[in-house]
Amino acid sequence: MPVSLRIIFMRSVVACVLGVSCLGWIVELIGPPHGTAIVHVTESAVEVSVGGRVFVVSQPHDLSPIVCKLPPGEHELTMTRSGRELYRETFTIHRDRGTVLTAYDTARYPKATASHE
Repeated sequence: MPVSLRIIFMRSVVACVLGVSCLGWIVELIGPPHGTAIVHVTESAVEVSVGGRVFVVSQPHDLSPIVCKLPPGEHELTMTRSGRELYRETFTIHRDRGTVLTAYDTARYPKATASHE
């Protein structure tokens, strides 16, 4: 193979490797444009608001976690019963990450620690 063809071939291979590497890096950075909030609710007969979306937990057997996909940024979790606020917390969602929160009645459990990432 002549030298000029080898140089062209090597340049093509290097360009392909660099192109594929750059595309892989871009795809990794983009990822999903949302994060996930998983909210455990310890009370029944309540309304729970997660990032502006409202969920009604009516029966004790409805206490399975609430899972919400939310855009990155600060959001608010509130839990009310008959118009009375039982719990409020501001939390941050990061892209492609989950946050676990627990909504509880702060009058019944005033010193409980509720959330973690």
